[in-house]
Amino acid sequence: MRIIGSAAGAAITVIVIGLFVYDPLPFCICLFTVAWVGLYGFATSRHNSVWLVSAITANLVMLMALEQPQTTFTIAVNRVADATIGTGAALLVTYLLPALADSPATPVVKSRRPLPLMFLSRRHAREFEVWLRENWPLILHACRGGLTVMLLPLLLIG
Repeated sequence: MRIIGSAAGAAITVIVIGLFVYDPLPFCICLFTVAWVGLYGFATSRHNSVWLVSAITANLVMLMALEQPQTTFTIAVNRVADATIGTGAALLVTYLLPALADSPATPVVKSRRPLPLMFLSRRHAREFEVWLRENWPLILHACRGGLTVMLLPLLLIG
């Protein structure tokens, strides 16, 4: 999951930097969107590490490449290579260590209801309102995180 997340984040970065590096407002909105989606996906998905690692990788590489956009691809490839080597080393060590006794399974966390697909029709408006009410604290948390990441380029200016 870490390798897939790193590769996805690196791909997002290469696309975003290519499109918006010299347009500050769309670039900051992309930072916000990637952070928001990563935080929301981390909290709601079964594969939460993919969402978190991809958002961290994308935002990290975007911010690292902001001053020298021509190095974006190199930074992204190096980040994916680092994650791949680190994951491979961890798997090798895990394979070489002796096996532990069986431990009890971790309890399954109750998953949230997915967003209703047809929320624009009247029939599904109530479902969307219920979903929004249930997920509002998480949406607010993701917005705060996205806003924090979005404002980081302003530190470079000041």
